[in-house]
Amino acid sequence: MPAGGPAWELDCELMVTCRALLGLLAFAIAARARPASAQSVPAAPPPAPSPPMAPVPTPPLVPAPSTQTGATQTPPAAPPPSDYRPHIVIELDFGYETGGDDLGRPANYGATGLKAGSGGLVNAVGSFTPLWFRDRLGLGVGFSFGYKYDSTAASGLFMPGASFSRYPVSAFAQTTLRLHGRWFTFLRGGPGKVVSTDLTGAGETVSSKWGAVVEWGACRWFKHQFGLALLLRYTHLDVAYQGETSAADSLGAALAVSFGD
Repeated sequence: MPAGGPAWELDCELMVTCRALLGLLAFAIAARARPASAQSVPAAPPPAPSPPMAPVPTPPLVPAPSTQTGATQTPPAAPPPSDYRPHIVIELDFGYETGGDDLGRPANYGATGLKAGSGGLVNAVGSFTPLWFRDRLGLGVGFSFGYKYDSTAASGLFMPGASFSRYPVSAFAQTTLRLHGRWFTFLRGGPGKVVSTDLTGAGETVSSKWGAVVEWGACRWFKHQFGLALLLRYTHLDVAYQGETSAADSLGAALAVSFGD
């Protein structure tokens, strides 16, 4: 058939139409085979930048207590020492007392010039204070035994020297009050007498009945239960000598060294 005839033109149109249909069919098949998630989705706009934040101060780090074996740790502080309360006390007193009547003129001897209550005193004291109230007030009892001595120098051939030795004893009740820390004050009182005497040149002994002893003191306790005290003592006592009664009252001061439990 000659080109350009009606039949040739028809064949060309059919070929074009078939190609178009084949292209549409291939496009439809490709679109159906692609997954839905692969379809293009418009991208979200990027987030707006946040404003800068001020820096937050960081607290200092505290090291946690070590739990490892053998780790060096600071030992806890020791509790404060408890207030000392003296219970059993041994005391030595060294003092001097003065007072009393003149002993007069012993038989076959010159005038003594000695007073019945005067003399240097060394005293041993033991006390027991079992009761304490709120660590401030203590109640107890005690006993003392001492040696008192006095003498006069000779004055001429007919005035020889004389001496007077005594052994006083006493029993007492005691009240102790804590002033502050290891500072205490105490008051003692009870009966007392002289159990033995020795008067130079006297033809007879000097005896006494029971009298009274009152004593006040202030004490400071130190380490190892060692204490020092200042004492004031008053003794009311009568002695019998050469058939007469003489007053042997005395007032004195003493320094005490104490050892507690």
